[in-house]
Amino acid sequence: MHYEKLHRAGAVGDAEIEKARAALIAAKLRLAQAQAKNSKRQSLDTNPGLKKLLIERRDVLRQRLELATKAFEADEVKLETVVKAASELTDAELELVTEPNQRIALHANRVTRMRQFEMIVQRLQMLQEASKLDVLAATAERLKAEISLAREQAKANAKGKLRTAK
Repeated sequence: MHYEKLHRAGAVGDAEIEKARAALIAAKLRLAQAQAKNSKRQSLDTNPGLKKLLIERRDVLRQRLELATKAFEADEVKLETVVKAASELTDAELELVTEPNQRIALHANRVTRMRQFEMIVQRLQMLQEASKLDVLAATAERLKAEISLAREQAKANAKGKLRTAK
């Protein structure tokens, strides 16, 4: 592949390679979903090819998040790169689960991550390494995550499928 040749030549880094792989898998996934559009919602159990693509995409996005986190810690990328990678990973994980409790847990994890990111940006602002605009963007992402969680909980409650822990 062209990216790998560029990588060997030192023209692109690991993050770019992983991003290209994620884009390729996403394109394959869109193709598989388009081919399955005749049925409203195919079960992952009845379409192993789709499930395989979803799992592969999730795994690539997990690697991307790990690389983005390391790059952020090394001050090579902005926090928003990590936030986007984390959000895309959660979206991919959500595509693989159907149980309401599992979906709610994933949304709750996203809320926790977004709160952490928001606190990091606030600390960076105190150090004058982030702007008020960055803080507002982080707050908006946290609120978006909380809204998604609330919607998922409401949907589960409406269907009577939410099992509460005792």
